[in-house]
Amino acid sequence: MDTTNSSLAVVARGLAAAAHKGQKYGTLPYTRHCSDVVGLMDDILSYETMEFYSKEIGLAAGWLHDTVEDTWLTLDAIEHALGRPVARLVGAVTDAPGANRYERKKNTYPKIRATGPMAVALKLADRIANIEYGISTKDVALTRMYRKEQDSFAGALYRPDDGLDRAWARLDALLKAKP
Repeated sequence: MDTTNSSLAVVARGLAAAAHKGQKYGTLPYTRHCSDVVGLMDDILSYETMEFYSKEIGLAAGWLHDTVEDTWLTLDAIEHALGRPVARLVGAVTDAPGANRYERKKNTYPKIRATGPMAVALKLADRIANIEYGISTKDVALTRMYRKEQDSFAGALYRPDDGLDRAWARLDALLKAKP
């Protein structure tokens, strides 16, 4: 079954396109970033099995991972359209309140961890996509920011029993690369 084109993913892609309409990811439409995250989730989930969540749910959440913090879309609307599991994953990776980026991330990591390995996989896919974009565009400030945050990110989210070692290795390799 091609879950990247499942009905759940198609609905999620449509919601993401509507919610992010007019937004940019650098010079690209914002949905390019969403598509990159979905591709990474597809890759991560092709060699990992997550309890409770299906690959289809993980890919749908990939399309919507930034919508609640960056657009008009709400978790209730996501739950209504795609179900509680998708909304739960999106909610897990949505930044918690905080006075600055450091506080928002510090407050968000525990809810990602509490939601489980699929939420960690989603956050990893998002971070990898952002770093790959930063490297490809030679955005030194972006890659520097992620390098600076890596110890707290990994300290909060890495667990050897999650089965995400290949994704963590990919992230580590990117962070060692020159932008």
